[in-house]
Amino acid sequence: DFSFHNNAHIIIDMPVLCPESIINYPRKRDILAKKKLGQCHSRVFYAPVKSWLHKDYAMINDICDEHSKPKLSKQSFNLFKTILDVQNFIDSNPNYHIEESHPELVFQYLNNGTPLESKKSPSGQRKRIDLLNESLPNLACINIQLKGCSIDDILDAMAMVWVGKNSNPY
Repeated sequence: DFSFHNNAHIIIDMPVLCPESIINYPRKRDILAKKKLGQCHSRVFYAPVKSWLHKDYAMINDICDEHSKPKLSKQSFNLFKTILDVQNFIDSNPNYHIEESHPELVFQYLNNGTPLESKKSPSGQRKRIDLLNESLPNLACINIQLKGCSIDDILDAMAMVWVGKNSNPY
């Protein structure tokens, strides 16, 4: 349970506005993000249609086939519970300004437009830490480990801190 000040500006690495219908799937912002990432496009997934959050994976992809739309990734489907939690949080906190951003686009931006190695690889993690230390010099806490958090989750969260600090959602 989190408590923020009224009118807080919150930036997260999750879909905030899911498409209302198949017509708006995939979202233009997701298509653009994938295009910017080029070969690394799989690091961004398409936000699901809101009504899909209560459907099973096979049914969703049947709908995509029927409408000649890209199939939903398993990664996106596996995040449905979290996406629902975000939607419920947004609905119950109308005074907060909540935006989404993509950590991989932030890291690519900080790396002069060049995609990085996987965030799961030691060298990809080291490069992200170096970029964050350069970009957020007053946050010398990037080497911490939080119980239950993987290093790539911490790095993604720190990328969202950078976005918030720079008021520039990528």
